[in-house]
Formats: sequence, C-alpha cells, structure tokens
Amino acid sequence: MEVLAAIVILSIIFVGIMTIFPQMTQFNAKTGTKLDTMNLARHEVAEVVAGDKWNSLLVPDYLAITKISQEMTALGYQLKTTNPDFLRFEKQGDYRYETDIYLKCQTDSATLTQCEVTDKIKLYKVHLKVYGGSQLSSETYSYIPYRVESSGE
Repeated sequence: MEVLAAIVILSIIFVGIMTIFPQMTQFNAKTGTKLDTMNLARHEVAEVVAGDKWNSLLVPDYLAITKISQEMTALGYQLKTTNPDFLRFEKQGDYRYETDIYLKCQTDSATLTQCEVTDKIKLYKVHLKVYGGSQLSSETYSYIPYRVESSGE
C-alpha cells in the first residue's frame, strides 16, 4: 500500500513537472525570435544611418526631404507618410520595417539655440521598428548627422 501511495505521489509530481516543458519551449522560441528581430533592427538602422550618403544633407527644408527620400528609396524603402515633423518609410521583406526620420533638429542640450547656429553638425532622429506580421517585434533609435550651411555660402 505504501509503495502504491509513493507511486501516485511521484506520478502527480512528474505530471506537474512535464507540463512546464512545453511552456519553456514556447518561451525560448519567443525569446529567440525577439533576439533575431533586435539584431535585424540594429543592422537595418546601421545601414540607414551609415556611410557618406548623408554628408551632402542641407538644412531641414525641401532639399533635405528630397535627399532623405532618395537615399531611403535606394535602400529599398517606400515613402508612406509625410508630416511637418517626420517622414515615415516602409520596407517589406521577411519582416516589415517602418522607419521614421524626424525633421526637427536634435541636440544634446535642452536649448534650441544650438540648432539655430550655422556650420554646426546637427542630428535627425531615426526611429526604426520591426514588425512580425502586425505585431511590433523590436525597435531601435539612431541619428543622422547633417551640417547647416550658412547663408553667406
């Protein structure tokens, strides 16, 4: 009788432990997907902001918007939204990439005076999101440097 009771108790414990394994497998799969999309987001934002393509970027006006659109199109993006504050681009593949480039000057300080100074390097903020299906899977931020040309040039 004691052996039978011990077997029943061990069976209950064993069944309880076995129900954890499928949940752990599902959690590991989600974690792996999240890590993959984080790496994809980092790689994609590095391609967006990398290189010499932004060296000729002018002040944030229609010329800069045209240059940004050309460079993003060359990377396989399509312009989806124009707004006075940002441009939104989208790229389809195994995942959907959505990239917002904010057109307002970003600086390290809280004052806007640095944005008004010419011949200084300024920054456009880039917000890249990676979607798996319709669900946001990962996102990252970076900056595109640009130089404001003085009016005397």
